[in-house]
Amino acid sequence: MDVIKHQELYCKLQFQLFLWDTGWEIWRPITKVGWSGTKITYDDHKYKKDIFDPYYGFGSFEMKDLCKKLTDFIDRTKYTEDIEKLFIYPEFLYDRKIEFLEMCPQINLKTKESWHKYLNYLGKKNKTLRKFIDCKKTRRNNNGK
Repeated sequence: MDVIKHQELYCKLQFQLFLWDTGWEIWRPITKVGWSGTKITYDDHKYKKDIFDPYYGFGSFEMKDLCKKLTDFIDRTKYTEDIEKLFIYPEFLYDRKIEFLEMCPQINLKTKESWHKYLNYLGKKNKTLRKFIDCKKTRRNNNGK
């Protein structure tokens, strides 16, 4: 079980993600964490369909019970900040593992501009294999023997 912090506090238990909700003071399930085109955010629409559902935010009694047990069991003070651990089914966008949210299907998130926004958002530089010019090599002119 991994606890990861990136703006929010997340927990990954096998292939299920949970979000620490400070308003409810309980872990609650989310479907995925990913890049939306402007920021890294989460998707919890599956668990918040009907506001009058007694298990609103959890989906079922079993999930709500599991979230209560996680709240008692997990130490929220020990966490890592490796965001790539949150991605369940990552894809590669140029040189980074990333998971995309399909919140806005009209926007193509697999473009170079989106990749640059993602790197700027994380505050990182691109990883490249550069071909260095070997300028320290001694060059001799063999024409003037």
